[in-house]
Amino acid sequence: ENYRELWKNVYNYDVIPDNGDGKWFNKKWWSYDEIEQFVIKNRFKLLDLDGTLKYDALIITINGHGLRDGIMPSDFDDNDDDNDVPVRYDFLQNLVDSGWENGIASNIPRV
Repeated sequence: ENYRELWKNVYNYDVIPDNGDGKWFNKKWWSYDEIEQFVIKNRFKLLDLDGTLKYDALIITINGHGLRDGIMPSDFDDNDDDNDVPVRYDFLQNLVDSGWENGIASNIPRV
């Protein structure tokens, strides 16, 4: 919640999800598939109604356990071959970049 307050109230950035989003707001347990669904669903919020980018950057803040190249979803289990896959940072970047007819999200800086 501290990150949300910082980005929203101190810097006046748009923060997704907002408190009106009953499915994603204040969610504490995120499976690999849910993280993927969230990014795919919400990446379109980067665009205005006319399809142009309305932001010059995208900041993703994740609070949880991580690895060198990714994050550990809530269903991560190193002893289970079906659930031992981290969500890689490059995978998240590709989710934001992919699916655009004109590749417009590729113009957003990556850090």
